[in-house]
Amino acid sequence: MKQLVRVALLDSDSDVRFGRKMIISSNPKFEIVFESDGLSEDLVAVADGLIDVLVINQRLASGAGVSFYQSLRSLVGIKQATACVLTSAFDQPTLLLAALEEGVSQVVSLEQGPEALMNAIAAAKTGDQALSLGELYSLVLAETPSRELNQDLLRLVGDLPQKLESNLRRLQSVWKKGDAAELENFELKSLTGLVDKLPVKTASELVIRLQRSGLLDGE
Repeated sequence: MKQLVRVALLDSDSDVRFGRKMIISSNPKFEIVFESDGLSEDLVAVADGLIDVLVINQRLASGAGVSFYQSLRSLVGIKQATACVLTSAFDQPTLLLAALEEGVSQVVSLEQGPEALMNAIAAAKTGDQALSLGELYSLVLAETPSRELNQDLLRLVGDLPQKLESNLRRLQSVWKKGDAAELENFELKSLTGLVDKLPVKTASELVIRLQRSGLLDGE
């Protein structure tokens, strides 16, 4: 018998949370094991709980959902933090970029509907990427250019073994060329070794943080 995907649901709006609980519970593969309005005290319960996927709304009792997940990562470690799906009232490219940069697997807006939420939970559990490299490229370049040198990341990149360094060079080459077809066809799964080695949770987070540190475009 397959193990159910254990889901924690955090949302400050009890009515919305109840609705999402009904949607998620309607899938026989999912089980709600924890729910709350997202108080700061819930961090410990989430960290200690047997949870496969967090579904966190951007509006929590303690503040922004992305900030809650940041705090969880600080508490338990980047790699140990539970996979997370962020929900929001509507599509916000700025929020999507900020969430992906913090290791969130996917952002689902209310208007995308129940099926999108179900798919996002399943993808978060398996580690599938929400966006292609082409979509990440467009998302990053649409924002105001920003640099944030991550000295730890720079040091670790400098110490990469040859095989992983080769993977990084291929990513850099595709990114610099900016060819739409090459970007779209690039397999983010090929970055798994880099994700495992570097202080990031997902391939999307890796790409964004490399770009922020100037390691993709060489500027």
